[in-house]
Amino acid sequence: MQGGSLELKRELQSQLADGSVEVRAFLCVGCCPKAPNIVLYPEGTWYAEVQAEDLPEIIEHIRGGEPAAHLTARAKPDVQELILRMLDRHQGQTSPELVET
Repeated sequence: MQGGSLELKRELQSQLADGSVEVRAFLCVGCCPKAPNIVLYPEGTWYAEVQAEDLPEIIEHIRGGEPAAHLTARAKPDVQELILRMLDRHQGQTSPELVET
């Protein structure tokens, strides 16, 4: 896990423990230069270059708020589309609601 993503994963798991969202690590998708990445799946929202100070807005979104546009703008749309297609293919094996890489 790159760029402090393990700490972010643990914090998300702690903050979201009371809900139905699963927080998990996922296979490397080649986006380490933009790590840590958080993908809300199957919704498709992608947060790249996530920092600890971004988590409150991301958690608010997960709990029903709107995506934080200034945080989602960091992801490249073509990479996002490719990775979401990969996740769709993988969904038959698992069905995470939140994927963190």
